[in-house]
Amino acid sequence: MNRAVTPEVMGRIEKQTYGFYGIPEMLLMEQAGLLGWERIISLYGKELISGGKILFVAGSGNNGGDAMVMARRALHQGFSPEVLLATDSQNELATLQKTICDTLDIPLIQWAPGTFIPDSYLMVVDGLVGSGLSGALRPPLDELVDEINALRGVKIAIDMPSGIATDGSWFIADTTLAMGFLKEELLLPNSRGGCGSLEVISLDFPETLVSEYWNNGTEVLRIEDIGTAPYELPEVDKTAYKSTRGHVGVFGGSPGMLGAPRLALRSVTRSPAGRVTLFVDDELFPLVQREQKSEVIRTEEDYLAYNLEQRRGLNAAILGPGWGRDSDRVPLLVRVVQSQECGVIDADGIPFLKEAFYQGELTAQDTNGRWIITPHMGEFVEFSGIPKGELFVDPRPHLRAMAEEFGVVIVLKSHITWIATPEGKLRVVEGMNPAMGTAGSGDVLAGTIGAVLSQGIEPDIAATLGVMLHQQAGKSLFDRVGWFDAYDLSQEVFPRERP
Repeated sequence: MNRAVTPEVMGRIEKQTYGFYGIPEMLLMEQAGLLGWERIISLYGKELISGGKILFVAGSGNNGGDAMVMARRALHQGFSPEVLLATDSQNELATLQKTICDTLDIPLIQWAPGTFIPDSYLMVVDGLVGSGLSGALRPPLDELVDEINALRGVKIAIDMPSGIATDGSWFIADTTLAMGFLKEELLLPNSRGGCGSLEVISLDFPETLVSEYWNNGTEVLRIEDIGTAPYELPEVDKTAYKSTRGHVGVFGGSPGMLGAPRLALRSVTRSPAGRVTLFVDDELFPLVQREQKSEVIRTEEDYLAYNLEQRRGLNAAILGPGWGRDSDRVPLLVRVVQSQECGVIDADGIPFLKEAFYQGELTAQDTNGRWIITPHMGEFVEFSGIPKGELFVDPRPHLRAMAEEFGVVIVLKSHITWIATPEGKLRVVEGMNPAMGTAGSGDVLAGTIGAVLSQGIEPDIAATLGVMLHQQAGKSLFDRVGWFDAYDLSQEVFPRERP
């Protein structure tokens, strides 16, 4: 697991490091450049030809200084570095690095609009600006970024790709070397695709300072984090049987839309949960019963007649897959939310939840952080009223606001998944797997999270672990068989380990 901070927080960390702790800024610049170049060599060393030309683009600030430290190290390792100075003035530290490079006869090229940049470099390292940028790149630096984007060499960004997370020109990186901490801006939906692989370069910030900000940062999770506390499934006792392994109720389906609840069901039946019950409309009951397999089929009216003991027999509920919008589901949704301990509201269930709140049938005291909603971007636009473009640029404030207002954990599905709790905590699960964009993938996720909830895991952790398991299945499938459908995915989510 990693953590991400905002550029503003990173600025405070650096200020306290240099001021209160008295660690020289130049010391950390040297460390950033040397360790950053070491990571580049570990990733791309086999692709770089000895003696090959590498372009280091240096701005006026500390990112430019980092780039020139890397250029020095590249020279010592037998490459032919060149430094492109994007401005005619640098801060004190960057000026010192420039002087050292000049003394070492590293070519220093003063850039200006119209300067010819040959397309002959093995690699381009972006040290133009970092996390301190406020707003889009101003002319003529935006022109420079467009020019270096057109070069064919491997693209490396120092800390953050220059211009990323703004409405101007961006440097498009193959790899981003995040100095000290990941920056949240690297993980925003609109930005993530321009950052390439993310590599964290650990720097010698004081441990007490790191711990303070680490514990308050946004969690960044990858599938490799599955199995590390708290993102692990509890071990199933050897004496367990179906009634002790968890019971999930799936409320879904409508004419022509039975595939969605079936996919959610399939995910549950392939999980540690021992029982699953599908609740459908009266009119669908005969059709579904004919196709019955291992699950139990009941009508929604059956559920409404359940006594307290029967309701408590469900450890988690999933509401919404394939429900459609033609029937009024609000009364049923309200009853389930007020009766069950926890659950997932997906797809068509999400607008019914909103309607229940606006009708005064539910409040945040009813949901109380125990319910999870799983909208994709389009569904969250409808739920929040925020324009889609604004959400792609920065969903964080809207996720926090809606999670608090509705008392729910929100899983915002996209090529990178953001998760928010009612208390304002944020998590990110890396994705970047286009094979997951297949019809029914979201129904599989709803079933996965519901199954995890049935194991007694706290909702915010269950939501995060469910997303991680879902992503792991998608990566494993694509690596093994290529493009897949949601049915394949539903069979792959929970690891098959011999009890």
